[in-house]
Amino acid sequence: MKWLKVLRRAIKKPNWYNLRTTDCFIVTQTLNFIYDVKSAVKGIFHMLKDGGIILATVAGIFQISRYDIELSNNLFNEIKNLIREK
Repeated sequence: MKWLKVLRRAIKKPNWYNLRTTDCFIVTQTLNFIYDVKSAVKGIFHMLKDGGIILATVAGIFQISRYDIELSNNLFNEIKNLIREK
């Protein structure tokens, strides 16, 4: 379980430890529950080796209200822009 503590800390504080040891980071149905998405995505990139891959899925494929549609689109666009910045 020590690796889980290291992973949590690296996601929350990307400059805490230079991991750069991960080839592929899989995060499914999780990013939409993190308050500070920008820091989480930066932390994920901080853990990836050069040329590493992120496989991410975000909930909200079927929206039930206008508010949900806008919220999902904003979150998706924010994550997409963060990935493009790298």
